[in-house]
Amino acid sequence: MDEEILFVILKIFLHAQYLFFQQKFSEARAALDKAKANAERPVDRLHVMLFGVWSFLAEGNFKQAQTSLVQWEAEAKAKKSWEAYAMAPVWRAAALVASEKYAEALKQIPQALDRALAELLKVIDADPGDVRTRLKAGDLLFTKGEIHEAAKQ
Repeated sequence: MDEEILFVILKIFLHAQYLFFQQKFSEARAALDKAKANAERPVDRLHVMLFGVWSFLAEGNFKQAQTSLVQWEAEAKAKKSWEAYAMAPVWRAAALVASEKYAEALKQIPQALDRALAELLKVIDADPGDVRTRLKAGDLLFTKGEIHEAAKQ
């Protein structure tokens, strides 16, 4: 990727963050759309899209946040970004918590961890030397164990 293009994406993205802090949501989303359009790598595009999800949550627009999360998940799957796809259910559960839908989030979390772990293990199988993914998988196993123990109590 051309470093100049990456700099442009970063500059637009930071400008969008500034606009969100100023609560200029429509202008900020326009900046995010521009950053997404300029992103050549799927990982950059997915990062911008996920920021958009969280911006809807910050604004209190939970329905649009869920819609955007579904689009983000579909994009991750289509671009074969398995790590992002693996984490989609975890983000969904986090978004439900942010939306104060705690009971629904509790139902999602065990399923989310199972899916995330299964997808991360596929990444590890494809590249056994991927230490970063191994650490994420270990963290998920630990978290899953903590949730299981908490459910017993």
